[in-house]
Amino acid sequence: MGLDQWIEGYVASDHDNLPVRFGKPWRKWYALQEYMITLWMERTGSKELFNCIPLKLSKEDFNNLEAWILENQDAEDSADTFRQQNQEIIEEARSFIEENPDYVICYSCWW
Repeated sequence: MGLDQWIEGYVASDHDNLPVRFGKPWRKWYALQEYMITLWMERTGSKELFNCIPLKLSKEDFNNLEAWILENQDAEDSADTFRQQNQEIIEEARSFIEENPDYVICYSCWW
């Protein structure tokens, strides 16, 4: 058992559509999970366990997430592949949402 995290896009009005996942999911990046738990608690005021709950990201949230990832990724893994994967996820999601404005972007996790 472990922590899996990813960014996905889906059409909010269509509950039957399959989400589009961007890049490779993260695995056991606990600092990222803490960042997202804080954002979720600030937004919802909920003290419920944050697991399997998609967190919708606004453009501002996504920009802040990008800055946070670029600032904090070295603390988790200094490997070039990790940095490259993070940048690919960000670029892929940003391009997708610009081309598909009817989609929303969410952070999701499962553990």
